[in-house]
Amino acid sequence: RPEIQGLRALAILAVIIYHSSNAWLPGGFIGVDLFFVISGALIVRTLIDEILATHRIDILGFWGRRAKRLIPNAALVLIFVLLSSALLLPSYRYRTIYPDVISAAGFWSNYHFANNAFDYFRANDLPSPVLHFWSLSIEEQFYIALPIVLSAATPLLRWSRRRLTLTLALICVSSFAFGLYAIEKHGSPFAFFHTETRIWQLVLGGLIGVHFSHFGKVSERLRSAIGYAGALAFLLCCFLLNDDVSYPGIWSILPTTAAALILIGSASPSYLKSFLSNKRMVEIGDRSYSLYLWHWPLLAIATECWPDSWVAKTTAIAAFTILAVVAYKFVEEPIHRSESMPLPALRLITAVATLALIISLGNLIDVTLRISPSGARTTSIAAAQNDFGQNYTDHCHLDFDSTTQPPCVYGESGASQTVVLFGDSHAAQWFAPLVKAATQAKWKVLVRTKTSCPSADASMWYPPGKIPYAACSKWRAAVTEEISQLRPDLIILANYSHYYGWLRDPNTGEVLDRPAARKEWVRATDVMMTTLLKTGSHLLLIRDNPKMLPSYVDCLQSYGLCGRNRHDALNGMPVDEKMLTSHQHEISTLDFSNQVCDENFCSAENSGSIIYQDTHHLTATFTASMWRQFLSKLSDLKQARADTEPTNAGIR
Repeated sequence: RPEIQGLRALAILAVIIYHSSNAWLPGGFIGVDLFFVISGALIVRTLIDEILATHRIDILGFWGRRAKRLIPNAALVLIFVLLSSALLLPSYRYRTIYPDVISAAGFWSNYHFANNAFDYFRANDLPSPVLHFWSLSIEEQFYIALPIVLSAATPLLRWSRRRLTLTLALICVSSFAFGLYAIEKHGSPFAFFHTETRIWQLVLGGLIGVHFSHFGKVSERLRSAIGYAGALAFLLCCFLLNDDVSYPGIWSILPTTAAALILIGSASPSYLKSFLSNKRMVEIGDRSYSLYLWHWPLLAIATECWPDSWVAKTTAIAAFTILAVVAYKFVEEPIHRSESMPLPALRLITAVATLALIISLGNLIDVTLRISPSGARTTSIAAAQNDFGQNYTDHCHLDFDSTTQPPCVYGESGASQTVVLFGDSHAAQWFAPLVKAATQAKWKVLVRTKTSCPSADASMWYPPGKIPYAACSKWRAAVTEEISQLRPDLIILANYSHYYGWLRDPNTGEVLDRPAARKEWVRATDVMMTTLLKTGSHLLLIRDNPKMLPSYVDCLQSYGLCGRNRHDALNGMPVDEKMLTSHQHEISTLDFSNQVCDENFCSAENSGSIIYQDTHHLTATFTASMWRQFLSKLSDLKQARADTEPTNAGIR
């Protein structure tokens, strides 16, 4: 069926255009959905035919054929990525890319990238050159599990077509339902990358494969109409869907169903079949796997090396096309057609050895980079990126999903004075100096911080997951209630001041634009400070630290003068000065800007040491050095409280 290859061509062209510039085809990512449906149809049909012919599945034989078909070209791409990353990219980038390559080689990269998407401290990472292996990982997991499941189900199903259909339909519906739940509960990255939420697309293709002969009973005119409807729907989805859609979710029904309709209808004689079966489309389809493997690494590396350069992107497109064609002709196709390894076990052993070679090569490059002239700098950058306080290792800083706050008591646990550290990760970074100061001043410290969840009483949106941040509101309410009962002597508030795209209108739930977000931030901060002042506690508001440019790490790698203009670095969301003035005796401030910046410039280094974890977090080592400022505040407040006690006693 040459039109199947034409469908593959349609899928890969959509993906390539989308990755080259998503403005040209904003929904081109659905080409992967078409690949899933095609793969499910062919693989399920192949295995069912084998069962009907032999009453069993040769699992090792199936795996061996898949390995021989898929691994050689994929291994070549992974080796290319390791070498090109080491040669062309800053050496600190290799330490993030190498684990990506390992996950791709082991076919679990979909879970690896899902975890990275929700890792707050990797949210600003550049796209991995092997990010596209997520879909290959899902297909490989499907290829590994499906023959096992079908073999185990043989005694139960007895290969009644009706029982098989019901089983596949149940898997399909369950997977889709779980995808909807995952979108609502965990957000788009979880649902987008996880096999459990994508398997229904492959199984839907499998249902078509099982019943494909039945579709031949439908009139050719109706089948042609079905094919045209599917093609039109698929093209509309390519233009109407975009990155802002929570995907896969409910929207994935449209392109996946469209793919299924094209698969059903394209076998009937029509202009659609003629188009898909023409020589050029078939040639592209034959090379679609190779094109998929090679296109993204070259685009990603070229874009990282020469951002916004159309010459670099055009060169990358020409280069990956040539490499894909050469790899197909001299690697993929010869090995696929070769019978030099007829034993399935030998094919699998060779595949495992190839993957071991990739890991060994990656380790060798890593060791070489560590001892290179830039190795020391790379090590320093990596150390800074992982420089967290004890509150992180103690799990006192809560992640995205967590709402239950551990006790997290530090300093002098039996002290009569209590301070609460309340806010997001920008509050958490002041843990080390606060605890040291509190220990010396004999204060008790309670840590109440959560990722991307400011103390300001704002309704939050979580852009990485494209979902409302309900866990933030729940946690914040619980902490506020705890504080109202505890009535601590001091509450320290610190938050990130660049929540543009994160704040929602509290009434409509609409994500606010930049001007509206600034107003909402002032309102939400005032509401929380007013609530906390009712406890009788003193408030200490820490000004947000300066923010670096995304390119600061590249600058550090080259030992340049790295930083940012002071005005721009400190230009975050505003604080209500009227609120501070009207409560000047109950609210004080602390500003560490001068520890990072001079009059005009904010540096990413201090006395030769890197002080930034990422673009907007300071290292725990650097913040720990500022404990004396906290000690001064604690001591002053303790003295002020002591001075007022006799007066209060007289009044009582």
